[in-house]
Parts: sequence; C-alpha cells; structure tokens
Amino acid sequence: ISSGVDSKVELEYANPIKWYTNNETFIYRQINNILRLENFQLLMSYRYYIIDLCLQIETLYRHDKSHVTMIYRAGNISEIELMNVKCGSKAGQYIAMNGFVSTTKSKRFAESWTKCNKSKRPGVVSVIYKIRIDSNQPCTAFADIGNISQHPEEQEVLFSIGAVFSVDQVIDPLVDDTDKFYYIKLTACDLNEIIIDDIRSKVKRSSQTALRILLSKYLTELGEYRFV
Repeated sequence: ISSGVDSKVELEYANPIKWYTNNETFIYRQINNILRLENFQLLMSYRYYIIDLCLQIETLYRHDKSHVTMIYRAGNISEIELMNVKCGSKAGQYIAMNGFVSTTKSKRFAESWTKCNKSKRPGVVSVIYKIRIDSNQPCTAFADIGNISQHPEEQEVLFSIGAVFSVDQVIDPLVDDTDKFYYIKLTACDLNEIIIDDIRSKVKRSSQTALRILLSKYLTELGEYRFV
C-alpha cells in the first residue's frame, strides 16, 4: 500500500486499527467479547467504532496489492469442537469465527504463540489454522496491518466481521511431536451474496428495535456455520 493511501486512511478514520492493536486499551477484547456473546445492547454502544474499523479494513483491502496467499491463526479449542471441524472437512462444510479475526503471515509466530499459550484444561487441544487465500475467490475483507499495528513483529492480517472459511483438512500431530498441536487447513471464502444483499437492504430500512430483531434472526439462520 502506498504511503499516500496509508496517510489518507489514518486521517479519515483516526486509525481505529491502531487502537484495536493497543494492548493498553483492550478494545479488541471488548469488541470480540461483545460479538461473541451477541450482546446487542453493548454492540449498539460500540457501533460507530466497529463501523470505522470495518471501513478501514475494507479500504486497505481494496488498495492492497501484496496478494497474501497463506496466513496462520493459533488457538485452543475443545476436543468436541475439533471433532466437529474434522467432520466438516469430510462434508465440505464451513466455519465462521465471531468478531474480527486476527491472523499472522508468520508460521513461526503462530507456532510460538501456541507453545506459550497451551491450555491446561482437560479436553482442550492446541490448533493452528493454516488459511489459504485464493485471489480468484471472493472472501471477507482483510488487511495486512503490519505497518499500522502497534505490534509489527506479529505480521498481523486482520479479517473484518463475518469471516467464513471452508474446511479442507485436519492434520493430527505426529507421534513424536512434543508440541502436540493440530493443523486445520482452511480456505477463505464468502457467504452467499444473496444473503449479504438481503441483510444490507433490510438494515437500511430498519429502526433500532427492528435491527436487533433482524440481527437475531440472521444469527439464528447462519448458526449452522458456527463451529468455532
């Protein structure tokens, strides 16, 4: 991205990405907890910041010509969730991750995070999502924010709300692997454009009360995508 585009984005949106990556503000935790819990009252309180963050990601997405093709995300999930993902890989299903999705271009960083953040709870396993991005396939807007983030060493790529991925394969740890984490191969994709267009059209015509009901309705309808 050219420096001119970066400066324009920063001035126009007051750089919500920089605030999002600021550990002292914990905005990223607050926003994603609200989205994960589907707390619509709190969601309305943060709506202006969320809109600005989405706009900045989409602006960077349109101007970014770096063509990121492979990214990684580390995490811990329950064994039940892992089994659901394994079944999904056989059935060609999708997973959606609530909130904004942080990933990294660095496989080494993802592996290091996994090793340092292993859960000690029983029934919880460590995973690394290996996400392929096909430039010929539409997907949720994302942005390489390494040059904006307050933590450039993380080489972060941030997905906007509603990121959806097809499940390609789940690779079990090797027998002699002391780290014991699973690789989940995904491909970034997009929800049916008809659904998105329908949501946008109805949101424009909705009052605040109707909007909450509408959001509940769509979250219920899209619940089949949620494994993670």
